Amino acid sequence: MRVISARPTVRDLDDSDSRTRTRIVSAADSLFRRLGPARVALRRVAEEAGVSVGLINYHFDSKQGLLEALVDSFFSVVIEEEDRLLAAFEESDDMAGSLEAVFRHGFGVARQHRVAMRIILTLVGQLGALPVEWRNTRQGSFLTRWSTAISRRSGVPPQVVRLRIHTLLALTTRYVAASEPELKMILDVEHGDLESCRDAVEDHLASLARGLVTPVDAASPPS
Repeated sequence: MRVISARPTVRDLDDSDSRTRTRIVSAADSLFRRLGPARVALRRVAEEAGVSVGLINYHFDSKQGLLEALVDSFFSVVIEEEDRLLAAFEESDDMAGSLEAVFRHGFGVARQHRVAMRIILTLVGQLGALPVEWRNTRQGSFLTRWSTAISRRSGVPPQVVRLRIHTLLALTTRYVAASEPELKMILDVEHGDLESCRDAVEDHLASLARGLVTPVDAASPPS
């Protein structure tokens, strides 16, 4: 099992290195979207980015390191916007509506990082969980901050909120990573276009986001 080591952040690099890393990650993301990670060799990424394979290995160690950088890029976007989104939720008089807006924004970010969603699913399938570094510094922190804030305002127990959030995140990852044939099968749509299918999924998950503040008794089926 490969242990993920801490990699230099953009702040640790000079401007030239930062631009090079960004160009490589962008090229890899474009190729992986079109062809799938398994069908793209580092040499192809190097050609797309206009750099040498050696330079890719210098920055990322290997293709696996490059895949991890794509996931880090997704997490970085989430972290950068988390304070603003949390503040908007705290200030809103409409908790459910605010959470729906936050979710729709996050779903859009996830759709822009579809390759990262597929990598996350692969890692969870292999390890049974996200790697420890991401689990502790990314996922755990996100779940704690949001479940605490939502529980404090809604009165729903934090453990309940935490599980609901994790369920929503897991479904988002799974559906964003899904292929067009699978989504059409799930929705029982034969001729619809992919974007319409993804919009339908987003609407469904947005309703779950609104339900994050539903009291436990109201969410439980009658006995």
